[in-house]
Amino acid sequence: MTPPGSRLFSDDTKNLDRFGLLLLLCFASVTISSLIDLNATDQSAANALGRITVSVVLGVTMMVAVGASTSRRW
Repeated sequence: MTPPGSRLFSDDTKNLDRFGLLLLLCFASVTISSLIDLNATDQSAANALGRITVSVVLGVTMMVAVGASTSRRW
């Protein structure tokens, strides 16, 4: 019988690699969010593209976070 915490820090778990990607996406989210002015009043194409980019990066970050956490449905 293996101890309960031994599998958590094992190198053969497939979800260990996703935390590196999650960290990279968190840095990208913070960087992109700080560069794009989300409160701008102009309706230019560049501003719309910036808002879409922020939304996509944050959405992907949240999906990777859920996948890396190995949470299950109730």
